[in-house]
Amino acid sequence: MSGTTLVSGGGITGIVSALILAERGHNVVLVEREPELGGLLRAFDHGEWGRFDYGMHTLFETGIPEFDNLLTGLLPEDDWQISPGNTRDLAGVFVFGRLQHHSPYPDLRDLPADVYARCVREVEECARAGSFGTGVPGETAADFLTRRFGPTIVDLVHAPALTSFHRRPATELAALAARTVPMDRVLLWDEQTVLARTADDPALRATVGYPEQRTLPSERSSGRRTWYPRSYGMYRIVESIAQRLERADVRIVLGAEIETLELRGTRVHGATIHTNGVRERLSDIELVVWSNGLPGLASQLGLHATGSPDRASLTTIVCLVTAEPLAMGDLHYYYSYEPGTATYRVTSFGAYCSGAARNGGHPATIELLTDPDAELSPDELVACAIAELRDTGALDADNTILFATAHPLKAGFPMPSVRNVGLMDETRDRLNRLHLGNVVTTGVLASPGVFFQTDAFVDLWEKLRSH
Repeated sequence: MSGTTLVSGGGITGIVSALILAERGHNVVLVEREPELGGLLRAFDHGEWGRFDYGMHTLFETGIPEFDNLLTGLLPEDDWQISPGNTRDLAGVFVFGRLQHHSPYPDLRDLPADVYARCVREVEECARAGSFGTGVPGETAADFLTRRFGPTIVDLVHAPALTSFHRRPATELAALAARTVPMDRVLLWDEQTVLARTADDPALRATVGYPEQRTLPSERSSGRRTWYPRSYGMYRIVESIAQRLERADVRIVLGAEIETLELRGTRVHGATIHTNGVRERLSDIELVVWSNGLPGLASQLGLHATGSPDRASLTTIVCLVTAEPLAMGDLHYYYSYEPGTATYRVTSFGAYCSGAARNGGHPATIELLTDPDAELSPDELVACAIAELRDTGALDADNTILFATAHPLKAGFPMPSVRNVGLMDETRDRLNRLHLGNVVTTGVLASPGVFFQTDAFVDLWEKLRSH
């Protein structure tokens, strides 16, 4: 193409967009504000203690063969560690004071008999009422979960966990908040009972989980695999894409921002890039792919925000190396639903990557979500992570900590409040009303409900189909 394709943002969706379009013949300029590509797929480099992912990141099959082949082609076949079937995503949860290994869904079977009976009754009533759907616009997380499970389970499990994560009650969080962690099911029955009760009842099947993830029947699984570099590190994917972008003559501008976008009718025809005090104007824009968030694009186009967003919790990644693997068994990671704690998720890299161990130790990360006004020091964040890790039993008293450090992130887990999701929906609607003919948006909430990486990839592929 004779014109310029401008890609804003060097996170995973941005660099994949640039790769797809460059290999289709586009003249691509990729602009990233940070000094390196990758976004949350970058790595922390700690010298002798090696590199650490920013928490749990793997590649899931999208089910789109051409796109999946693009991803797997980023590394030689032998360099991938492939997890098929029930081993593709082994997750647990710390809830009711114990670490569950058999499922990421809260197991309610050990609750007091009267409470358990009430939980079962309310789930069955919700299923009969047909109220287990995926949510309605403007619905809160509390309302969404109560429609699925009834009030008892929400009060016991979900509301306290969401409040710990986001520092605000579930009545102020959007339904999206309940879909960013495994809150779509609970465990009520043993395997035989689940199979019998849910065989012809899609409502119960949608809300009652199978109690052992490792023996989940194949017909109840998506069958999709996950991939991870055998030699450890999602940054290897970023490096591979960067090399292919270079071979495709993509111009990558780091430490830069798109300062202006110039509209002519319903098309962007020009842009100005600002780098280290120097401004450069690009003309003859053929296509813009925006992966930096809808509010930034709206601002560029003069659509000023109608309100201030709620602040997110501060995301911190604590990198840890221990003499022995964490006492998580084969779990890749687990969530913490314990009220009043800061831990969001703990990842044991050696559980899904044979090449993760380094320097005589076993790497892990703890993702913390804390009050952004608390002003905790890195040492305090490390101490918090270790104390909560010990409380779950994942870190034994005799397991020596060889290395630990904390990295508060500038941009981490978003705040899925009703207000913020509403602002994003409003911003998307305002952008859509411009009927821009050469702008593609991608990433979190670029389309309604898109949050996870795999969903963003599917959304991106569909949007680039005609370009």
